[in-house]
Amino acid sequence: MGKMNELERQTQADDIACTDNQAYKVDNDLVYKKNEYNGWKNYETWNVMLWINNDPIFYQSLKSIYNKRAGRPDLDTNLRPLKTIYEAWLLHCDLYKAKTPDGVLWADKKIDLDEVNEHLCEMLSNEE
Repeated sequence: MGKMNELERQTQADDIACTDNQAYKVDNDLVYKKNEYNGWKNYETWNVMLWINNDPIFYQSLKSIYNKRAGRPDLDTNLRPLKTIYEAWLLHCDLYKAKTPDGVLWADKKIDLDEVNEHLCEMLSNEE
């Protein structure tokens, strides 16, 4: 890869900040890594987590489900950390066909359930 001048490097960095790409350096040149959105695997995963983390009603209902399931060996979060809590929440709140306020299906197949559940279990276990 050729060397970029400072203006080109800054312009490219600005472009990356406005897209779903992650940047990293190789030989002092900026390189794109696609398929990430604001640190999450994709837009759909980011969007459901955005609403869970920022809407008190969604968050409290999820926390309630988590607390009810805590301590049950058949629902051990070490065995199935994501699918248990998130899917239980979707079922309990009847969200399988519903959409976030931004229009993403709560049960969209593009959502990275492992990433969602890992984050949820970590977030909710820290509040106990």
